[in-house]
Amino acid sequence: MLISLAKYKFYFLFLLLLTITSAVLVSKMTYMSKDLFDSVGSIGGRSAVLKIFATIFIIWIIDRVIQISKSVYQIFIIKMIKIDIKNTIFSNMMNNSLSSFIKKDSGEYISLLSNDITILEGRYHYNILGLISDIVTIVVLSTSFFILQKTIAMSMFVFAIFALVIPALFSKYTNDKNLEYSNKFAVFLQKVKEYVIGLPTFKNYSVEDKIISRFMDENTLVEEAKYEAEYALAFTNQIGSFFSWFIQFVSVGVGLSLVLSGKTTLGTVVASYSFASALGSPLQTIIFRINSIRSVKSVMMKINSILVPEKSINSVSQALCGDITYNDVTLILDNKTIIDSFSFTFERGKKYLIIGRNGSGKSSLFGLINGLHSQYSGSITIGDYDIRDLKSNQISEYLSYLRENVSFLSETVKNNITLFRDYSESELQTALDLAKINIGIEREIDDEGKNISSGEQRRIEIARSLLHSTEVLVFDEVISTLDVETAYEIEDLALSFSDKTIIFISHNFSGKLLKLYDSILLMSDGRLIAHGNYYDLIQSGNENFKKICEIKGLDI
Repeated sequence: MLISLAKYKFYFLFLLLLTITSAVLVSKMTYMSKDLFDSVGSIGGRSAVLKIFATIFIIWIIDRVIQISKSVYQIFIIKMIKIDIKNTIFSNMMNNSLSSFIKKDSGEYISLLSNDITILEGRYHYNILGLISDIVTIVVLSTSFFILQKTIAMSMFVFAIFALVIPALFSKYTNDKNLEYSNKFAVFLQKVKEYVIGLPTFKNYSVEDKIISRFMDENTLVEEAKYEAEYALAFTNQIGSFFSWFIQFVSVGVGLSLVLSGKTTLGTVVASYSFASALGSPLQTIIFRINSIRSVKSVMMKINSILVPEKSINSVSQALCGDITYNDVTLILDNKTIIDSFSFTFERGKKYLIIGRNGSGKSSLFGLINGLHSQYSGSITIGDYDIRDLKSNQISEYLSYLRENVSFLSETVKNNITLFRDYSESELQTALDLAKINIGIEREIDDEGKNISSGEQRRIEIARSLLHSTEVLVFDEVISTLDVETAYEIEDLALSFSDKTIIFISHNFSGKLLKLYDSILLMSDGRLIAHGNYYDLIQSGNENFKKICEIKGLDI
């Protein structure tokens, strides 16, 4: 359940107290209205009428103050709940494994934190709190009504049952329409993000009109889905509204027949009508609220899937160290073998180069350690521990994974390097010097790092890893988009870290640095087809490696 009753129990109790007080005051006013009309025409009726009327007015003022307090207090509770849920969604999203994260498009996460939360705020949270108030109000007023006049009360509640049952028949219809809208909105957000990011490409090929046309179509689809969801809810609510207000006419009709037969007084009929009116409002809103709550059932399930964190694993307590060993590892995705029976040990402190054509599986090797894929056979161990028994934060303390695309925040260079971690000035300066960063650390970085060069982007990522003080640095295609000179500088920089295990994955490596690696792994179709240092591979006569060296212009 999205609202934790235990966590907010004191808030609910106070809201319940306000609701009960208000319902009791309304009941008191209704009883006094009976006395008010029965006093008309009696001896001393004028003074009695004025006294009763003044008392009713004072009670009404008090009730208005309580109603205003309830409204403000509900807004406060909703604020607390909304903050809690958004914090939990974001925290769980950050803490889940990469393999779980990539199952959804980024647009879906953004939709969860924006549109879906807004839907729940309006159709679930407010209605849950309102439902509590409505139920309490109906119980108090109904009890008072039965005490006043059982016959009128019974006839009214027969129609109240219809008011509650009939709209419930449409709950699946409204729920399906809301789920359809939520899904289309998530797709729409993803498309908008792609269009905004891809604007330079679209202009380069003069396809702006095509993109505008697609946006218009997708915008129309999502707004039509929203309209259908709103229409379904409004239609269902109006059916319930018809029956809920009809009970007021029933109470008057039955009451007048009882007056004509001498079984009750006109004051009782007036009071009964007041009770029916007072009950009509919460009865109508309770129908609206139930329909609204039911209509977002599927949206709630989507959010609940994020609210529930992944199961924690029994993990080791000490810091990791040692070699990385792959033992007969196979990864199959969509019936395609990505890694095929890979076995190898990356020894501590050595420098490795992994090469091969695109799609040869070289990047997927360390994507497994980084949590990108979890369904593989075989084992991967760090020191004495299988990575399946390790938490992601333990692995990140041991290994830094540098990707082709560097993620940036709209913050200073310093904050992008530290990522808000606490480091001394000397630690930061050491990382800056080792990474050879040539821009000021107080410089503001624009969205996606567009105002700094690709080379500086890579150096910032390297500085992040150096501050993190991990034992292993994995460079996964980090130089694939760089110019030759900058690519050489970055690769040479990586090899200069003598105290770390360096694993450089690239098809754009520098031929001049090839001999500096302790071991070169040659991948093809997911298999390790050769490995050894430069001289070992040349002497082995491996034709694939010789061809690569010829392309790089190396003398063999």
